[in-house]
Amino acid sequence: MRIIAILLCATLLVSQSGCSLFAPAMVNVVVASHPEAELYVDGTRIGKGTATHTVRRDSSHIVMAKLDDQTAMVSIGTKMSSTGVLDIVGGIFFLIPLLGLLAPGAWSPDQEGITLPLERRAINSTK
Repeated sequence: MRIIAILLCATLLVSQSGCSLFAPAMVNVVVASHPEAELYVDGTRIGKGTATHTVRRDSSHIVMAKLDDQTAMVSIGTKMSSTGVLDIVGGIFFLIPLLGLLAPGAWSPDQEGITLPLERRAINSTK
């Protein structure tokens, strides 16, 4: 009888745990700029023009585009994800879902599509 009670409690703990514990820790971010611009996320080159890069959900990131002598930069912050909100609501009734707020799945980037506007400058030549 004691084993059944332990198994029942363990099942309840697992089934009532936060949804954010099961959400992926990584998410794709799409970066777009001038077709010849070099794109970087957190200092790592990810391609030219338009590129998709996988980043951690629970961290801030710096996205940058470079074209000739021009640079455009955006910071991506974090916000509470919908699964994080569900963990809070579930935590009101059962304390265990609040554990999900410690997982990366409770957060998401505040932007998943970034456009960095850069234009190639015309060269002025005077004779």
